[in-house]
Amino acid sequence: MTRVSILTTVAALLISLHSPKAAASEPLRVTRVPGVERFQDQSATTTAPKKSFFKSRRGILIVSLSALAVGFTLWSKQHDRVSSPVR
Repeated sequence: MTRVSILTTVAALLISLHSPKAAASEPLRVTRVPGVERFQDQSATTTAPKKSFFKSRRGILIVSLSALAVGFTLWSKQHDRVSSPVR
């Protein structure tokens, strides 16, 4: 495996650990309190605008890990110990 593929695999594992699907797999406990429905605000039922991917936690993590992988690849290419006339 190359270094870039290892970093990509590690990034995919980190993302899968923090996925919302993993958190949703845990059972939720719901208790009903009588009379709570009449006091709920109607504006709470509207959906909030979605956040941009690059401003989300996952987006920042992916972009930073990708930049790290590209930087490490370039550094590794410049500091290669193998020096031959063919290269």
